[in-house]
Amino acid sequence: MTLFHPSGYDRSRETGGRAISEQPRERYDFDRLERSIDVLVERHQVLQAHHSELKSALTEREQRIGALGEEILQFNQRRQGAAKRLDDLIAQVAALEHKFSASSGR
Repeated sequence: MTLFHPSGYDRSRETGGRAISEQPRERYDFDRLERSIDVLVERHQVLQAHHSELKSALTEREQRIGALGEEILQFNQRRQGAAKRLDDLIAQVAALEHKFSASSGR
């Protein structure tokens, strides 16, 4: 974070009236920069770990969705097969009824 000093700001008040040499100031800036970079690296690592967890969860969810889709397909095929067998049985019963009614009606 860069500090903003309004015009007319007397930096000598911070140092007790002593002038600040450039060497400690540069060192302070490097220390501050290093701390900032360390914080950013740590945040980056946390975010990378979270990203990996999310990708893993998404992969698992997609696999589960695929498996459920296959299961739905199998159930639909079984339902269609059962409906066809029922239609065939109904047709056989109707044919038998017709056959018995024709033979008993003679």
